[in-house]
Amino acid sequence: MADFGSLREGVTVNIQRSDGRIHQAVITQLHPTSSSVSVEWSERNETKGKEIELEAIYALNSSLFNTPKNTRVAVPAGGPTIDNGATINGSSNGQSNGSKRPVHRQTQGPGSVLQPQVPQTSRNTIAPPDLYSNSESSDDKRNKKNDGSYRNNNNNEAELRRKSNVVKEIEKIKKNREQRRANQEEKRQKLHEIDTSVPAWEFANMITEFRASLDFSRLTNSEPVQDMRICVCVRKRPINKKEISKKDIDVITMPNKSHCLVHLPKCKVDLTKYLDNQKFRFDFAFDENTSNDLVYRYTAQPLVNNVFQGGNAMCFAYGQTGSGKTFTMGGDFSQKNVDCSKGIYALTARDVFKQINGKFKGQLDVYCTFFEIYCGKVYDLLNNKKKLRVLEDHKNQVQVVDLREQILTSVEDVLSCIQYGMNIRTSGTTSANAHSSRSHAVFQIILRNKAKKEHGKISLIDLAGSERGKDTSSSDRITRMEGAEINKSLLALKECIRALGRRDAHVPFRGSTLTKVLRDSFIGEHSKVCMIAMISPGNSDVEHTLNTLRYADRVKELGTDEVNVKENNEDDEDYRHKYSDGNDEEDEEEDEYDGDDDVSHAMNDLQETLAELQDMEEQVLESHGDLIRDNHKWMNEYEKIYEETIKVVDYDREEYATRLDNVINQNMNMLLNLQKKLSVFKEGLLKEEKISKTIQNPKFRKN
Repeated sequence: MADFGSLREGVTVNIQRSDGRIHQAVITQLHPTSSSVSVEWSERNETKGKEIELEAIYALNSSLFNTPKNTRVAVPAGGPTIDNGATINGSSNGQSNGSKRPVHRQTQGPGSVLQPQVPQTSRNTIAPPDLYSNSESSDDKRNKKNDGSYRNNNNNEAELRRKSNVVKEIEKIKKNREQRRANQEEKRQKLHEIDTSVPAWEFANMITEFRASLDFSRLTNSEPVQDMRICVCVRKRPINKKEISKKDIDVITMPNKSHCLVHLPKCKVDLTKYLDNQKFRFDFAFDENTSNDLVYRYTAQPLVNNVFQGGNAMCFAYGQTGSGKTFTMGGDFSQKNVDCSKGIYALTARDVFKQINGKFKGQLDVYCTFFEIYCGKVYDLLNNKKKLRVLEDHKNQVQVVDLREQILTSVEDVLSCIQYGMNIRTSGTTSANAHSSRSHAVFQIILRNKAKKEHGKISLIDLAGSERGKDTSSSDRITRMEGAEINKSLLALKECIRALGRRDAHVPFRGSTLTKVLRDSFIGEHSKVCMIAMISPGNSDVEHTLNTLRYADRVKELGTDEVNVKENNEDDEDYRHKYSDGNDEEDEEEDEYDGDDDVSHAMNDLQETLAELQDMEEQVLESHGDLIRDNHKWMNEYEKIYEETIKVVDYDREEYATRLDNVINQNMNMLLNLQKKLSVFKEGLLKEEKISKTIQNPKFRKN
């Protein structure tokens, strides 16, 4: 707060005008925040006013601020000094050497210099006339010089006092503008150093400048781990060699521990380039420098304690092919020397055995299962990919028939099971990745007590690559059927998780085979789910990245808030529009499905046809299997009837014909049933092929 001293409203003070005049004015208001006062005065029958800073008031009204007064006056050096009872060039008792006449002093006003009156006959007490006059002339020169410099200082101070707050603010703005222009010039110089061989170098430079305006606060080990029923995280993988060779740019930014920014390069109608920055908020956001250990700490590790408390938990990685799902869950399988010890599978097993050998020693046994779901069918990865059936018992409990449970005694047992299962897991080639995991891999760690009763279970899932309908429609039939089943299971998984978060009484787990086998993780008070959304950083995969982030956002709708941005002083208001703002209505329209209604209906028909094809295929395969199994019985019956006719000469011809006819009819009925199902299956294949060709036709898309 400013010190106003004895200044109050209504006090009269001296002020100095801009032309140098000094007159009195009355204080009307005090301004503590700006350390100034408002004054008014009358001039030519007009009332005028202005705002003056305290420094200007101090200079002209020192008596109002308790300034101590001088009690002694000093004469400039070189001249005589006068004091009480003192003489000029004489003794201290007031007598001169030649005469004892007293010295008479003339008293003037305060602050004036005392001039002594000395008789002309006193020769010893007065300096020679020439010397005295020279002394006075030199003193006058010094006084004039000091007086001139004093006036200059006063003029400078007056000039500073006359500057109002508005003038100072304008000067500050001018200084900032000059600094900004210098920074802009520096940026222009840096533009010449940018590698313009990159096709999207302009967008890359815009992204770099935008990141420079952000305040980064990345996730560390010191953050507290919260107990959440549903946890949704996002992880960005580093840009790989393939993307670098293609000169792709990084369009993903993780500014803090919970936000993810996607920089969409776009062009306006007038070809002006700008960035459409889309924000997403999740429970945790892991950038490309985050290790698997840190990801595990905030995702699967909190679920381990829930399992030992008797609950069921699930942690799964979701994302497009090549985004790092298998690396996060299973470890590094890209090199010749496979490293499974850094995946979430192994890290979870490590913590499980840590508690088994500690607090729960001798109380629980550890088992594991490892199976994959491919095109709606379950295959045991620990039993040479044996096909399994998923059934419900009389208690409405989902059972995977003949699923092998492997007992575990150490973390090394877990690593060997993981490596064995991952080597035989189904993979294929898609438009997104040359080595895509085309199945959902489910690794379960089960805790059982000594009575073999299940105590808790955690399911760790590496989902198949998420593909859009546009990708599945442009591949062959096998990939289309794979994609249809993957999309179906992912949709059902999302709905089950949302029902779990809303604590709905009904969970739609029968929507797919994946949600059926994971039913226990959706039902119960102690059920918890953690989702890790994996995204690729390249601009070539930005469409898949947005789909992944939108899927994760709908699983747990947290909403978004503002990201901390550093202050940015730009003359041109288009700075922010250049990096962020486009037409919001156009962006919303682009976010919708980019095809028309006809294509959308055709896609729905394709999905329904593929689902029907899978059911038909199951029926045909089941009938074919029954035919093979019954064929041995029929062959034995044919052989038995034939041998009886050979061994017995007078066999009963009528009985022979009746028995053979019955066997043939049974055989024919089964063959006709199989043939009928096969005909329906072939019709479905033709229908699916026709719809796929229709969607792939460019003319159909243009219409």
